Amino acid sequence: LNWATVLLVKFRYYQNESDNVSLGEAGVIIPDGLISRTLSAQVNREMNARLLMYLKYRYYTSNMGVRMHTYMLGSVWSF
Repeated sequence: LNWATVLLVKFRYYQNESDNVSLGEAGVIIPDGLISRTLSAQVNREMNARLLMYLKYRYYTSNMGVRMHTYMLGSVWSF
C-alpha cells in the first residue's frame, strides 16, 4: 500500500483423500474426504524502525460443518 504498510492476502484449499490419517495422538483422526478452505488478509504497518503493528482476519470453512471468523491484532517490538 505504501513503503510502511503491506497487505498480505492468502487462500488455502485442502482436500484429504486418504483413509483415516492419524495425527500421532490417540483418538485424533482426520476424517476421509475432508475439504477445507481458508481466506486470510493481513495488514502490517511499520510504526517506526523498531515497532511493527498488524491486523489479521481469517475466514475458514469445511465440509464438516465448521465455519469461523478469526481476528488478531498484534505487534512486534525489535530490540
